[in-house]
Amino acid sequence: MEVTKYTSSLIGETPLVQLQRSVPYKAAQVFVKLETANPTGSIYDRVALNLIEVAENDGRLTSGQKVVIATTAEVAASFALLTASKGYDLVAFIPDTASQYDLTVLRAYGAKVNLVAGGNGVANAITQARDLGQTSGHVFLDVYNDEANAAVHEHTTGLEIIEALGGTPDAFVTTVATGGTMTGVGRALRKQNKKVQLFAVEDKDAKFLGGEVAYPSKETGFNAGILPLNLDTTLYDSIIDLDLAKAAEMTRLLAINEGLIVGIAGGASVAAAIAVAQTLGRNQKVVAVVPDDGRRYIAQGLFDFKQEL
Repeated sequence: MEVTKYTSSLIGETPLVQLQRSVPYKAAQVFVKLETANPTGSIYDRVALNLIEVAENDGRLTSGQKVVIATTAEVAASFALLTASKGYDLVAFIPDTASQYDLTVLRAYGAKVNLVAGGNGVANAITQARDLGQTSGHVFLDVYNDEANAAVHEHTTGLEIIEALGGTPDAFVTTVATGGTMTGVGRALRKQNKKVQLFAVEDKDAKFLGGEVAYPSKETGFNAGILPLNLDTTLYDSIIDLDLAKAAEMTRLLAINEGLIVGIAGGASVAAAIAVAQTLGRNQKVVAVVPDDGRRYIAQGLFDFKQEL
């Protein structure tokens, strides 16, 4: 083990784990990319780091300036971690639907939190953050529309999957929120193998990938009320509309069967991946992204169920 000076060095190189007890016998192998291993337990640590470093490298962000973001509280936590470790102040515009747990995490990192009416997701927050970002001493980083989001997944997450498997999977499955994971990983996989099937997962009660009205999902990791420019809608082969009750059930099963405490979005990705695996059959490989851990859901009672002895 090596000593590290920087929190940012702990981001990425997350494990790829093959599920053992959750996949039907005749189905394809299912592997999960555990982004829970990042410092905040979220895939957005990668995104926050890249957006900040790109802004530093191109001169937009310099010492003494304040970083301004507009996003969900979970995503904001990744920016709060990185700005704290790099010595920047963070101003976060967050929908007022955020949980007390997530707000406490943000404030623990020293972020200034501005709660914005969240009925339409992050749209109001983005408007206010963009306005502040145009004032002196502030830099707005746009997690939904900055190409640095997809780029980090193309150059890290996707390549890590290929390296771990010794090649590309037959199918890749992920939920869609900011759009960067599907676009970046999808591009990396397709550069190696144009036949890789890509599946985008969304909340069936907050559909937006097919052009529907973008009502935000009640859960993080899905539709936040906008269709992000990060998302290449020509890339994926199919959209899987998933009931969040099934996602929650899979989340609990992953804890019992695999020893993995993950979030609802992770449960959704895995549930969809297992469904895909059953159509492909044995000797095929499916990779699903688990974007965040389940700590926030413990406080919400997701795992409070009694076991028969």
